[in-house]
Amino acid sequence: MDHIDIVALSEVMVAFAAADPSERSSIRRHRVWDMELAVIRFAEFLAKGKCGVREFLHERKMLAKTLGVLGMDPIGHAVACQACIDFGMKVLYHHSRPMPEVEVACSACLLPLDELLRQADIVCVVLPLIRAAETLMREQQFASLNSQRIFLAWRRSPPIEATVAHLSAHYAEHIHLDELTIVAGLSKFHLVRLFATTLGTTPHRYQMLLRVLHAKTMLRHGDPIGEVAFRVGFYDQSHFHRYFSLMVGMTPGQYQKRTPVGNQRNFIQDIK
Repeated sequence: MDHIDIVALSEVMVAFAAADPSERSSIRRHRVWDMELAVIRFAEFLAKGKCGVREFLHERKMLAKTLGVLGMDPIGHAVACQACIDFGMKVLYHHSRPMPEVEVACSACLLPLDELLRQADIVCVVLPLIRAAETLMREQQFASLNSQRIFLAWRRSPPIEATVAHLSAHYAEHIHLDELTIVAGLSKFHLVRLFATTLGTTPHRYQMLLRVLHAKTMLRHGDPIGEVAFRVGFYDQSHFHRYFSLMVGMTPGQYQKRTPVGNQRNFIQDIK
């Protein structure tokens, strides 16, 4: 259990708001969750070691009698069993298929997503997100949910934390997978597999997400698009244009025109 950490969704939302003014606007208006940005925020929290499972459940045992688990992989299984066996909580879960072993171990009940959200006192969302959880984040307004009762759970992983830190520090550089294997102390196969099972993406895509995130900040400051492309590590402007459009859903030029700029260049306010 010591290798699993839990953090409140509300804390992650605050991190979005503090880190990116345009995302603060989106959250305030209860817009669609940005899954690409969420991966980076999740990775940042991963290395901070928020709260262990036992501590988390102990703090809530008097107020929460029913735990809902969204994503019944080994992490969800471990959380569910401790909630049931050690704290006497009723366990509900939503997964892509029934999990008989969990149902036997902790009397867990498989429910549709909307019914789980209605019945559970607290909801534990396991990372990486299953399709139902991703749909919840993408499509439901936060106004319809009480983010104070939704929590994220993940497996602590020193090799992945080291890899994330290295990518964050050198995101604009051309990083070979061989370099990351040295940082993580794992083979290529195990690194990519562990990274994906922890964060739901590959190291290469994570680096691209970091580049786009930093590019968004520079574009909001009014920096020239060609200069931004070079500074965040893309080969040329067309390469930058392609990745940015894929991940953000609009071109760098469109994004720059539609987001607020905190300087004297007087770009129009965010109308997303």
